[in-house]
Amino acid sequence: MGGSRNQVNKAHKTRFASKASRHEHKTSLKAKSTITKDHNGKGARAARMQRNKMLRDQKRAAILKEKRASSGSTSSPRVIVLFGLSAAVNLNSLAEEILSLLSKDSSSALSSTVASSEYKLRTTVLKAPHGDLLSCIEMAKFMWLFKEQRLSVPHWRSQRAYLMAQKVHVSGAGDYQLCKIEILKDPYPLNARKETDIMDSDDISDEVVRCLVPDPLKQEPLLVENVPDPLAGEQNTNDYDLSDDNASLNLRDSDEETDVDSVMMDGENLTREQLVNEIQKLKKEHADDEEFPMKWIPYRYSSEAESLTSRLCQNFAFDNFARTQKHVLSKALEMEQVDRDDCAANSYTKLYIKEVPSGVCKLCISSKTMPVIACGLLQHESKMSVLHFRPIYSTDSMNSNKHKMERFLHAGRFSMASVYAPISFPPLPLIAFKYAEGDVAPSVAAVGSLRSIDPDRIILKKIILTGYPQRVSKLKASVRYMFHNPEDVKWFKPVEVFSKCGAVAWSLRNLLVHMEALYLDSILSYPYLSLSKLNIKKELRGVMNGVQECTMSGKIVQNVFVSQWYPQNRQSSTQFQGDHFVPYMRKFLPFQGGKVTLTDISSMHLRNLSNYQSGFANRRTVHCNAAPSTTALSPLDKVDFLKLQNGSDIRGVAIPGVEGEPVNLTEPVAEAIAAAFSAWLNAYVSLNAEWVYHSLTKGCVKDAISRGISGAGLDVIQYGLASTPAMFNSTLTDSAAYLCPVDGSIMITASHLPYNRNGFKFFTSAGGLGKPDIKDILERAADIYSKFKDGMASSEEKVSALVKRVDYMSVYTSGLVNAVRKAAGNLEKPLEGFHIVVDAGNGAGGFFAAKVLEPLGAVTFGSQFLEPDGMFPNHIPNPEDKTAMKAITKAVLDNKADLGIIFDTDVDRSAAVDSTGREFNRNRLIALMSAIVLEEHPGTTIVTDSVTSDGLTTFIEKKLGGKHHRFKRGYKNVIDEAIRLNSIGEESHLAIETSGHGALKENHWLDDGAYLMVKILNKLASARAAGQGIGSKVLTDLVEGLKEPAVAVELRLKINQNHPDLKGGSFRNYGEAVLKHLENSIEADEMLRKAPVRVSGFGGWFLLRLSLHDPVLPLNIEASSHDDAVKLGHFVLAATKEFSALDTSALDKFVQV
Repeated sequence: MGGSRNQVNKAHKTRFASKASRHEHKTSLKAKSTITKDHNGKGARAARMQRNKMLRDQKRAAILKEKRASSGSTSSPRVIVLFGLSAAVNLNSLAEEILSLLSKDSSSALSSTVASSEYKLRTTVLKAPHGDLLSCIEMAKFMWLFKEQRLSVPHWRSQRAYLMAQKVHVSGAGDYQLCKIEILKDPYPLNARKETDIMDSDDISDEVVRCLVPDPLKQEPLLVENVPDPLAGEQNTNDYDLSDDNASLNLRDSDEETDVDSVMMDGENLTREQLVNEIQKLKKEHADDEEFPMKWIPYRYSSEAESLTSRLCQNFAFDNFARTQKHVLSKALEMEQVDRDDCAANSYTKLYIKEVPSGVCKLCISSKTMPVIACGLLQHESKMSVLHFRPIYSTDSMNSNKHKMERFLHAGRFSMASVYAPISFPPLPLIAFKYAEGDVAPSVAAVGSLRSIDPDRIILKKIILTGYPQRVSKLKASVRYMFHNPEDVKWFKPVEVFSKCGAVAWSLRNLLVHMEALYLDSILSYPYLSLSKLNIKKELRGVMNGVQECTMSGKIVQNVFVSQWYPQNRQSSTQFQGDHFVPYMRKFLPFQGGKVTLTDISSMHLRNLSNYQSGFANRRTVHCNAAPSTTALSPLDKVDFLKLQNGSDIRGVAIPGVEGEPVNLTEPVAEAIAAAFSAWLNAYVSLNAEWVYHSLTKGCVKDAISRGISGAGLDVIQYGLASTPAMFNSTLTDSAAYLCPVDGSIMITASHLPYNRNGFKFFTSAGGLGKPDIKDILERAADIYSKFKDGMASSEEKVSALVKRVDYMSVYTSGLVNAVRKAAGNLEKPLEGFHIVVDAGNGAGGFFAAKVLEPLGAVTFGSQFLEPDGMFPNHIPNPEDKTAMKAITKAVLDNKADLGIIFDTDVDRSAAVDSTGREFNRNRLIALMSAIVLEEHPGTTIVTDSVTSDGLTTFIEKKLGGKHHRFKRGYKNVIDEAIRLNSIGEESHLAIETSGHGALKENHWLDDGAYLMVKILNKLASARAAGQGIGSKVLTDLVEGLKEPAVAVELRLKINQNHPDLKGGSFRNYGEAVLKHLENSIEADEMLRKAPVRVSGFGGWFLLRLSLHDPVLPLNIEASSHDDAVKLGHFVLAATKEFSALDTSALDKFVQV
């Protein structure tokens, strides 16, 4: 009905549908069971694609960042090193073509670094010299470091040190500390706004953008060798009697190996025929060693470490090396996480390192052919130890802690190499070279890597001791020359004895100088018998002081070795010294009692000294660098000893070589003086003493002092290098841990006198000894010396000193540090921000920079001459010396420091320089200290010596409100006068001399140059805490108003001791005659008046006195004008003209100017 327009629906096709599916819509939704598909993997593919895309983007970004870092305007140059595989390769033309390609500027070819704006990169081209193997290896190592340690990946910093805080190693030069880093302007900019001439690049590179200095508290100390205690754990040595043996045994006939070694040392003196024979002999021994290697056999050894060389004791050792390495690397990682570099990556820098020897300048020449590489060092990596290297691709997993020494390197075998070297941490490669004669380049001999660091690794060496069978029975033999001590026979009893033909025996007992051996089989009278054993050789082999060291230890010390190293008879007992044996005979009566300290510093027990007798050794050798002494002691009487007195000190000539100055302070004399001081202590104090040293002869005199005090039965305490004030301070310190207080101390010092002089200063808790005390000690020493000469022949008993070492300087310096902190309100670093330089003049004052100023926060960069050197190569450590004051002034101005401090040799005198270069010395130093003391103690009396200026008196009394009291010259005189004034009720808190000796009442009237500087530092710290700013201006303001004299000179008029007018008398008597005549002339002149200590007139004053030390009359003149000073000079000339032995040329020159 609808026709064609009716809707016709598509038929529902169910051909592939099941009956259940066709009727599914008719069933209940709750009733139907749904079958669901697992959707856990849904989207996994998309996630994987997304993750891969992220990784790809990250890698692309990293590559792009690295590319930009290496080619941007602030990037460091790309380094290209050209290695020629043959001498025919022309590296120069190749380098020029590369540089020309990168830079269109023809002048750029003159430099090895170019900047290419076209390629947007900078490049450095280096050429490795063909044939120079070491240079090529250095450049290859440099390229490996440059390639592996990329600046864009900072994690490698955990494997190297932060340069500012820790040490650096400069290839070919050694280990040093950085003192500063300068960041320079880029010499090769890519985007330069104007053209620059390549020849001016040096000027551009010197422009400093920023300067960095290290933090003193974080900077690692440059410690190379351990300082062992030579007397720690000392034991008595065994007694040997070799009187019958030296003529019959010779080392060269009994030990082929040592013979070979000695010939090898002198190989350069062999003829061609001898050299050929020697090579053939070595080849034969090499073949025998390869075919018949040494086997493990029973052996005996001694484990006593004190018998080994002292060189081993200077090495550092680790209880657990793996743990130490882990700790050091974790510490470096912690530094990376906590600290931040102030020097940005890709910066041009200039590194400054401290204390570089002049010989290192040769690196400037070698830098033209090979780079000078500076790399950071981790903690401990500058310290010396024993490093053991193993071959690459090898193991040494043997179940034993003892190792055989190999005489030769055999092909196809692995060998360990043990060397003395700075500590390094694995992995560390090793390349051993074989050097050839002439200009032939070295060749590679062996390669390996670091295995361990262990100075106690035991290396066994085979030693054969031979003996001669004197009496032979069927099964027994009496053998001579094998042992000379019953203890040795007992010790080696378990070891087999064998004959040349192979008969085996065991030693039974000692028969005086013979040994009885029991054989398993009947024997004939063989030419000799042998005892084979292995000997501990803890890294002993080497050369020290030009003498080959003995490779034995412990009980295996035999006469056959003595015969080569030191051909002499053993007497009573022998001490093994490494390069010779020293006969040592002494006799001491037994004493008991208290302590004496010396500075190295020592403490010894003494009681009864009434019958002291010392058997001084008839020494044929000396334990120091001085020449051997004679076998007979020179006769000395009481007068000779009294000549050693120098006021309140003892001074003498200890080293020969200066014409007209014979040696009078020998080891026996020093030993007698030490014994006399011990006797004096026993009589006047009550036990206890100490000593210190600082001079060229300290080794000899130190030992003599130790022997003298130990002869009294005292325990020696050595303090090491210390200052004179520290020595006195140790008599007051109450610390059982540091064996204080001591009752007496001895300072071995020559002060700033010439190198050939030496002397002693003595202290008790009451202060330094006076002139009567020194005279008493010298008289006692003369008596002891004479008794020694009478009883020396029977002196055979050896007495050992019990010596202890104490680091007392740490106690002394901590007291100085605490004093400054207390003055600043207990701040930890009250001097933070101050720049203070120290000049120790190669004396004992170098500790002040590292142990006082740096813990207080001060920067000490620029400090100079801190290492002790008795020759004083830079200047005399004397604050009165003009050259010394110029040196510290220059250091202050060059380093733009806030303050400069200078000490004398013993640190009992000091002076200072402010930031403008003005000196706080002589009158200005007294004025400064007076201002500081009078602030604390208003109205007190300031005691000075007689040569202070009139302007100083006006300054102290008018401006500061104090009282000025002059007294005669001599620091001891000035100090004693201050003590006397206090005893009569006149308050005095400062006694100071123009020479720089200054003592304060609060510091026990000790002339302590370090404490004077601490008082100045207290003023700086308290001024800063009060908000008065940083700098030395506060010190300069304190002496404002001090009127300086127009003329102030000191002239030294010498007395010619060889002049006939002296008539063989002393210069002192002649000088006193001059002074007496001058005094009479003054009384006759109405224009002059004599004050208690000096002569005034003509608008000034003068003082002529006799020097305490030398044949000199020092003349001080001070006047308001030069004309007035000349008038005073003319008067002195006229009064002394009749004394022809007095050299007045200096005064003549002064009055003629």
